[in-house]
Amino acid sequence: HELIVTGMVRAKMCEIIGTVDAHSAPDQYFTVGLFSILDALMDMPLPKVLEKLPLAEDTNLALTRRSGELGEVLRDVLDYEKGTQGRRNDTDADADADADIYQNAYLDSIKWADEACSAIYH
Repeated sequence: HELIVTGMVRAKMCEIIGTVDAHSAPDQYFTVGLFSILDALMDMPLPKVLEKLPLAEDTNLALTRRSGELGEVLRDVLDYEKGTQGRRNDTDADADADADIYQNAYLDSIKWADEACSAIYH
């Protein structure tokens, strides 16, 4: 259950953060966040799991190498989850703005995941 909740929170947060900078395809960001738990869910290395899925190359690279716009958002969400965000060379104003965006996105994602799980399990 907790692993599914983690995936749902990551998915929603990636979707929210991915749309902040007016990126298109919020569904791709959602998918990357959700699929970031597949290795733990399937108890297999992620590249092995991804071999079986017909995903776009940018999605695969985001999940395996944290590259591209999708990968950068996933990396930032994972950093926020671990409490290591904001360690890059941003100005104080940029860091404060990012902190607010990520905090709000995280709280909204937790609320969304909680509501979704309540609807599913009740």
